[in-house]
Amino acid sequence: MQTRHEVFQMAKTTGKKEETSRLTGVIIRCAKLLSAKEDFDLAMDKTLAELGKATLAERVYLLFINGDSVRVMYEWLKSEGLFSTRELFDGKPSTDFADWKGNGKSVSYVLKDFPLVDEKVLDEKSAQFFLTNSIRVPLYHSGDLVGYLAADNFDESRIGEVTELMEVVSFLIVAEFVNHKLKGDISTLNNTDLLTGVFNRGAMNAKIAEVEGKEYPVGAAYANINGIRRVNESEGREAGDLVIKRAAECLTQIFRKREVYRSEGDEFVVLMPEISEGKFLDRLAAFAEMMEEGENVSIAFGSAWARNAWDVRAALHAAEKEMRADKKRYYKEKEKSGA
Repeated sequence: MQTRHEVFQMAKTTGKKEETSRLTGVIIRCAKLLSAKEDFDLAMDKTLAELGKATLAERVYLLFINGDSVRVMYEWLKSEGLFSTRELFDGKPSTDFADWKGNGKSVSYVLKDFPLVDEKVLDEKSAQFFLTNSIRVPLYHSGDLVGYLAADNFDESRIGEVTELMEVVSFLIVAEFVNHKLKGDISTLNNTDLLTGVFNRGAMNAKIAEVEGKEYPVGAAYANINGIRRVNESEGREAGDLVIKRAAECLTQIFRKREVYRSEGDEFVVLMPEISEGKFLDRLAAFAEMMEEGENVSIAFGSAWARNAWDVRAALHAAEKEMRADKKRYYKEKEKSGA
């Protein structure tokens, strides 16, 4: 009798007409999404969602190698309560993921009686990461390993179909990433704030215009640094720039870098298209908790969520109003304490 491990390693696509038709349909939809002219990040999110639904997985994610560490650039979760791989993997050494290459094979598998990753990567957070199975497809560009496309807790009864689907879509993703990077290199200087590395006001205005009129929900937040004028006056502009950079780092620890914009000197805007109210509130709670733990920068913060992106400007206005009220409270408390 074959073990489950042997079934995983030896399973092949069945070739049944119904399965082939379904597989082709999913691949075509993914190809259309990736080649569409809409926002690239949004297209990637939709592609992972398509893969998740097709494989019946609980999570699908793209993990990229960034120098000596790794980062989960995109992730789809079946439900809001699932643990995010970003919390487990982001910033971990890339060498700890060497086994994901599958000993030179195009795909590697993990079973529930195998560790999630090398023991060096595991920590207390991984206890919350329930893993029945996982498929990891290495991503290569010009012969170099650049990352992995992975799906966790997928439908094992369709292992052959899942394997073929993940492999084909992985090639599409790499091709579109290269194309996107070539286009992106041209516009980076125009869209990026050079001090902080987040998007600038021009990119923010373009994003607002892009999402305005869409029927999906949107989350918005305003963040303004408290006390920056005092730092500039007492310690100099260089010290003030360090505070601004630190504020950007705090924001991008919780919110995706592509969602954060430096709208002006000491002010940032966060725009989150297609986010549910529950996920939006979770992000806000995570940010509040992080700031309470003693970050060395004080940030006045306000937020608003709109069910329909038609109201994105109203949401931004509400978030800014809440931020101004928070800033007012900060200085009032400072005045009371005599600080």
